[in-house]
Amino acid sequence: MKIWIFCVLLFLMISCRQEQHELFGDWTVESTFYQSSCRIFEENHAIKGLVLYYNDGTTSFSYPEGKSYYLFENLKRKKNIYVDGMTGATAKKTGNNALQLEVKSKDTLLMTNYIMGQALTEIWTRIK
Repeated sequence: MKIWIFCVLLFLMISCRQEQHELFGDWTVESTFYQSSCRIFEENHAIKGLVLYYNDGTTSFSYPEGKSYYLFENLKRKKNIYVDGMTGATAKKTGNNALQLEVKSKDTLLMTNYIMGQALTEIWTRIK
């Protein structure tokens, strides 16, 4: 009887557990040129990247002191990467993918931006 109750409780705990999406959370860039962090979350069935902090030596931004800036919106999964048709630097949705995210591990992302046809790749790590 005790084993049966234990199995039922274990089943309930496993079935009620909410699985965290691999991208959701706070991330920071590993760069010698600038500092930046963002929060990746889902809103209205769209994956978004809210800029929490940015400083490149000439421009500085800190959320929530100012307006909300998004690094990307409407991120979609395509095979083993996430692609974005709309970035903060994109005026309108285009056919090419201006940004790509690849999950390297649960704490590491490889972010590739395409600027004027050239790829810029950065490593982003999860903020714990």
